[in-house]
Amino acid sequence: MRNIFLAFSIFLFACNSGKKDLQFEDSSNKFYVKMEESKKGVFVDTLYTFYDLNHTTTVKEIGFYKDGFRNDVWSYNLPTEVRTIKWGYYKDKYLNYETNLFEKADSVKHGDFFTNFLFTTSMGKVVLNISVNGAFKDSLPEKNYERITKNEFSMMGAALLMFDKKKLSTNTHDIYINKISVKTPANAIRYIKSCFSFIDKNHFIEFSVSTSNKNDFYANALFDAVLTGFSIDGKRLYNPFKTIE
Repeated sequence: MRNIFLAFSIFLFACNSGKKDLQFEDSSNKFYVKMEESKKGVFVDTLYTFYDLNHTTTVKEIGFYKDGFRNDVWSYNLPTEVRTIKWGYYKDKYLNYETNLFEKADSVKHGDFFTNFLFTTSMGKVVLNISVNGAFKDSLPEKNYERITKNEFSMMGAALLMFDKKKLSTNTHDIYINKISVKTPANAIRYIKSCFSFIDKNHFIEFSVSTSNKNDFYANALFDAVLTGFSIDGKRLYNPFKTIE
């Protein structure tokens, strides 16, 4: 499988022209990125190759972007294997946001201020919830999020086991990212990764992924795809790319 991954990379590089080097940062990783345009007949696709930032000959991810979103099949070079994800573009007609999601969902539920998705992967089920102007908007979330979260779980009979937080800063707003583990009333452990931020004064964005697998590759990949691909009314939540001078 690794040989297939490398052969695929070499084949694509051989067909490409027009190079640009970037740095990419998501919720937990930084990558060195090469962006190249690949001509296929009359069409031009943009290939992105993500390298280990400290070992810039080691390919970590490879795939195409289309109109700013991950497109079709991407390959991920993990420590013990290569995995693939087929990405799709999603536009929510009720809440007006755009983002990247896995191409196929088991179910999609819409509420007044949220969309809930259920996905099945080879590592288990992943729940994604995205909300726009939800209940936390008026609660000074950057100061009260941990306390409110703990209280909500307590009211459901669940126990908060772990809460780690970090912050990403942009030129216009801060993005808060939280890793949470909780024991449910049925004594099951759920692992949750959440994010919240004001894109502007009119839009408070919150989303989370939830899984029963502590080391769920797909859950983490989905979280970062939403983080780095989310926009509403033409405004991006977070731009992960920086040009290397």
